[in-house]
Amino acid sequence: MRFTASRIVVRHNKKRIKMKYYPLSRALAFGIKAFSFACALKLTVASPFFTLPLAAQNIDNETIDEIVILGSRTSARSVLTTPAPVDFLSAEALNDSAHAESGRAIQSLAPSFNFPSTSIADGTDALKPATLRGLGADQTLVLVNGLRRHKSALVHVNSSVGRGMAGTDMNALPPSFFQSVEILRDGASALYGSDAIAGVINLRLRVLSDWRFIHFGA
Repeated sequence: MRFTASRIVVRHNKKRIKMKYYPLSRALAFGIKAFSFACALKLTVASPFFTLPLAAQNIDNETIDEIVILGSRTSARSVLTTPAPVDFLSAEALNDSAHAESGRAIQSLAPSFNFPSTSIADGTDALKPATLRGLGADQTLVLVNGLRRHKSALVHVNSSVGRGMAGTDMNALPPSFFQSVEILRDGASALYGSDAIAGVINLRLRVLSDWRFIHFGA
């Protein structure tokens, strides 16, 4: 659309349409009204696209249960497929070792586990320091059913294995309490910390349904 001094000329589909002669003021007023109507029409057509309700608003309020997934591995691993060496000691093997002390029973089955015997070493005679791969007693992590077991309050100060360190009392539980014993003969400090530099010992206890035995010792 264009304006002249005395008429309005409209082009529609490449055709020139001449309209009735009007004074310049009326021609301008008509053009302004036509332009305003066109803008209002565009806004009316486009407005539904901005006023559509969100899809989330149509969903009824529903209670969703919380889902928690715990894990540290992406696939199942066994003793044979794990990259680190793991010794698996069954309950039958521990009972067949004929040792009343758990440390002695584990030492007889796992060559990397050391449970030294000392004499005239004060408290170390009763609470022997257990070690893996010849490293310190406080560098071997002991777990019970996957949970950390506390270390003893005794610090070995005599000339014995683990001098200046505080280890874990391996004889606090008898061998008959264990369903199995797993020994990781490699450092796991990246996962457990500095107390697992030598390795990890996991003591798995028997379940309640397995307590159907009587053990006598002298």
